[in-house]
Amino acid sequence: IRDEKWDVITLQPDPDYGGGPEYWPSVANDYANLGNIIKWINDNKTNTNAKLYYHMTWSFSNDCKLWCFDERSPFKGDQLLHYRSFVEATKKYVLDPYGNKFKGVIPAGTSVQNARTSKLGDTFNMPGGVDKDGYHLNDKGDYLAALTWFSVITGKSAKAATYKGGFDAEFEILAESVDNAIKTWDDVTQSKYK
Repeated sequence: IRDEKWDVITLQPDPDYGGGPEYWPSVANDYANLGNIIKWINDNKTNTNAKLYYHMTWSFSNDCKLWCFDERSPFKGDQLLHYRSFVEATKKYVLDPYGNKFKGVIPAGTSVQNARTSKLGDTFNMPGGVDKDGYHLNDKGDYLAALTWFSVITGKSAKAATYKGGFDAEFEILAESVDNAIKTWDDVTQSKYK
């Protein structure tokens, strides 16, 4: 925070424990300390005009076998429940108590979930399954998240992006997913690209 005169500073939850204390009682202290974290950032940032955003992360792929998502977890591998838990936690533990401290939400999780309703399907994470990943985004997912950041920070439609990350063939679908997430950050919007 002190190293640069940042224009934008973001916070995000640990996706392994996403969803708030209703799902993971151990994170109650994390959210309880959010006010202290925001105060520390504001006391220590070197650019008084820096904007603080909350980055809402994504649900894992359906084939993710990570302990915090699969049948051992409160989510039992239910991707939509996992996604909705991030939305609920963002509202209840971030925006309700501290919404006036944030410039806005960067709804990368909603962009990903929107894109999953398109013909691209559940193809935005590293391959899942036993001894694999399923939670980190792959290159296409990274680009989709970056496009969300671009749109939120600039206030422009995702369609205005000139860099397409090598995803020219999928760009219209990705841009639609982001634009819909910006309009409705807290719910899934079905893609017209089936």
